[in-house]
Amino acid sequence: MYYKLREELAAGTIGDVEYLSTHFGYPLKNNLRSTELNLGGGALMDLGLYGMSMALQVFKEEPKRIVASAAMKNGFNNFLIHFLK
Repeated sequence: MYYKLREELAAGTIGDVEYLSTHFGYPLKNNLRSTELNLGGGALMDLGLYGMSMALQVFKEEPKRIVASAAMKNGFNNFLIHFLK
């Protein structure tokens, strides 16, 4: 999907992107990598990077501002929302 997106952006098919919204998640049950702190678990380190990566590819620059909020459960963040500007 990233390759196709890059092609369409380079060709000008999509035009100037002004807003991007991504949503990605899956159940954390029985997934130790996502729920164990010593394995790097949590929504930000495990899933949050996919949306960030897409935003960096689309806008081709680092954000000037990041606002984030997380819901914590058993010492790790099981929900995360972030806004980049």
